[in-house]
Amino acid sequence: MFKKIFLLLFLSTVLWFVFVVSLFDQRTNVKVQPKRILPFQYNCPIPPNAQCQAVISPSSKTLLILVPKAASSTMRSLFTDWFPDAYTINTCRNIPADYFKIVFFRDPVLRFLSGYEESIARSVRKDLKKRSKRLDETTERIKASVGTHTNWLEYWNDTRSQAHQTFYDYVMYDHDISNPFNAHMALQSAYVARIPQKIDFIGSIDNLKEDWQRLRLQLGKPIIHNNGRENRKNHWKHLTPEKLPQRVLAKICENAKFDFNCLHINSKYCS
Repeated sequence: MFKKIFLLLFLSTVLWFVFVVSLFDQRTNVKVQPKRILPFQYNCPIPPNAQCQAVISPSSKTLLILVPKAASSTMRSLFTDWFPDAYTINTCRNIPADYFKIVFFRDPVLRFLSGYEESIARSVRKDLKKRSKRLDETTERIKASVGTHTNWLEYWNDTRSQAHQTFYDYVMYDHDISNPFNAHMALQSAYVARIPQKIDFIGSIDNLKEDWQRLRLQLGKPIIHNNGRENRKNHWKHLTPEKLPQRVLAKICENAKFDFNCLHINSKYCS
């Protein structure tokens, strides 16, 4: 009798231990995803420079909204690999309500720095015709800094250009969030403000692999390797949040408040 009771107690203890260990293992190995309220619908004022570019697949009734400097080129390429009938559109006003809509956002600080670097790169061109056209879009301060430079790396390394100081001055005195000198520096809100219906999937470039995997599984699509496309512009990173003067970083964060409030995104560089 006592042996049976002891055996039952022993087995109960073992089973309880296994149960507790399994709970701990789940809590420690499952990556917690950021909270996303879906479907999402834009409910803020429409920015003056609002626009929309997307890739649409009629056969799958799927729409990928493109946000410049949020891996839009990589997203477009992967999307068209999945949906061969996909094509680019420049307006999102007549999208059927039953289409599955996707968008990827990026940390606003990192995107702003990347957008500025690309904007300058488009001004420093060997093709003089294209270069002069791009320069017409910039501020006088940037025109003076770019000068006659036609090489991207030389511009950033030439002390006479004062490239970093020009950027600091642009942020503090010239940047207009409602009318930036290049579309790559517009608020991310500007690219979803004219979507008339709700967005079904929101991903983050800062969590790209996990979110792309989540999207792939949701759509039931195969794994596609991007062949290094995501690293094609790593040599552009001359501006980093860690090396910015505090007043400049604070100004960038202040300019990003519209996106913080309207898109429910954040930045680890802003308090």
